[in-house]
Amino acid sequence: MKIDPEQLRKQAQQNQERINERAAQDKIQHNSFSNYGFSTFSSNQKPSVDLVKTDDVHYALKTVGPSIPTDIKAFLKKGDSITIGAALSELAERKLAKVTNVKRGGSPFYYVSGQEPKLETLGQYLGEKDRRTFELLKTEQIIEDKTQEPLTRVSLRNIPDFAKQVIIGEGEEQKLFWRWYQLEETEARKQIAEKQKTSKKTQIQEVKKEIEETKPEQQIIEKKKEIVVEEIPKIKSKPKSNEEKEKELIQEKIQEKIIHEEKTAEKQSVLVETKEGKEGKNVKDVKEMKKLKTDDFLEQLKLYFQQKQITIKENVQIKKGEYDLILEMNTAVGKAEYFCKAKSKKKCNEGDLSTAYLQAQNKRLPAMFITSGEVIKKAKEKLKTDFKGMLLVELQ
Repeated sequence: MKIDPEQLRKQAQQNQERINERAAQDKIQHNSFSNYGFSTFSSNQKPSVDLVKTDDVHYALKTVGPSIPTDIKAFLKKGDSITIGAALSELAERKLAKVTNVKRGGSPFYYVSGQEPKLETLGQYLGEKDRRTFELLKTEQIIEDKTQEPLTRVSLRNIPDFAKQVIIGEGEEQKLFWRWYQLEETEARKQIAEKQKTSKKTQIQEVKKEIEETKPEQQIIEKKKEIVVEEIPKIKSKPKSNEEKEKELIQEKIQEKIIHEEKTAEKQSVLVETKEGKEGKNVKDVKEMKKLKTDDFLEQLKLYFQQKQITIKENVQIKKGEYDLILEMNTAVGKAEYFCKAKSKKKCNEGDLSTAYLQAQNKRLPAMFITSGEVIKKAKEKLKTDFKGMLLVELQ
């Protein structure tokens, strides 16, 4: 909730007017009663609040450093938080003070130019995820936006006091970097340019290595071709009777192989048909699942949901082998809706899980992730810390 400085100023002015009116009334009353020898002291009369000047607040801010109104009040040992807050807002409007995005108890911190290094101490008031990003940026000094996980990218945008944008290039080649707030932009641009040069050099070296590695393979292939070309006339030079014998032998072997495959296929079909009850159903389901793995990922998902009595309420295909779903399933509490990210991918990483988790948070639904492959160990470990409550299913 934003505090309107103009409203606070008016409120402080009204409070002061009331105090002045009360003081004037007390003075008149004292004069009238003193003529008759009566005392004007009243037990209900409250002492007036000591006024705090804007200059005093400015001086305190320079002395104390990044502060909230209660810190200034403690330093001056007078005034109230509302009046001091109004004075700080006035200083910010006059560009004599700056305001942070970091808050303590709902109030932002105020500081003056030159106190930026002291802002580092405010990192303790960040949330857990933002504090991790804070520490990462402090260590790395420069971070490229697209190389980070979605959660880190969101967090970088949540800490503008410490993460400053640096945009390199134009148009389609434009890249976004983040620099530590104490690192000058000119220095950051120099470091980014050096990093890009070294990355280009390494890419060129890798390409050269690949070319060198493929050269011997190409030579072997060329030699094999030469051998085959040399052998062809030798085969042709054989008598016709020998060629016919070889062809007949090859045909016989092919026929034997086909007959053997047909027999094994018939045996398998008989076994599946004769099995009854749960065992027979499981054999069919496994065969069907294996077949669907190569045919259609969506059908594989539908079969899994059918087995688990899960209803698909919404289904959006993002691209081939990737779906965003809203599911309804039975829980211990009753029916509940889940956001599900389904991916047909051999190996899924933290980035895949964090994307699903963020989308679920935006929809205010619990998260579920399904893959036809497997999730790497490092990503699974994050289910206990970063992705609490997320359901994970591996259709292997």
